[in-house]
Amino acid sequence: MTTEVNPYQPPGTNFTKLGNSHKNSPGLLMYFVWPLVFGLNMVVPIMFSVSLTRQAGQYGILAGAVLLLLLGWGLCYHLPVYAWRLNLGSVVVACTQFFPILQIVIGIISLPLARRMTGLKPRELSFDGLPELTSELEGFFATLLVGSALIGISGVLGFLIALVLAHVARTKVRTGT
Repeated sequence: MTTEVNPYQPPGTNFTKLGNSHKNSPGLLMYFVWPLVFGLNMVVPIMFSVSLTRQAGQYGILAGAVLLLLLGWGLCYHLPVYAWRLNLGSVVVACTQFFPILQIVIGIISLPLARRMTGLKPRELSFDGLPELTSELEGFFATLLVGSALIGISGVLGFLIALVLAHVARTKVRTGT
């Protein structure tokens, strides 16, 4: 029995396997881990933002937080390798909230930028030296700026941790330990 091989035929692909690619991937796990890690990273920013905003600004903060949560879910679903790194770095950033210097510095930089992004003139500082967020747009932009910075730092930290873990794994394979 000889089987004829057609050199012009594309390699075989099992299309039923491709349709179920997300069921057993780490992306599905990251899809459930992201809201937990996201919530852990919201503790300090929420504490500070509530004291710096009025009701309208808080609506903008809520809208920005929901947008960042949805974007993170999309990343977890479509790019699970990057989501794993982001979640790993986000755990490290969440641990920095015990001494929230990172969150405070990012907030101090982001609040005036959010005010300028709305096209409004800078206003007088509040009693603690930071401007209050009074509009939905200010709260929204402030949340996106702070959240994007923290997510970026989390991604970089997760990437670096993944590099170290990969190096350790390669070293163990080479040495046989």
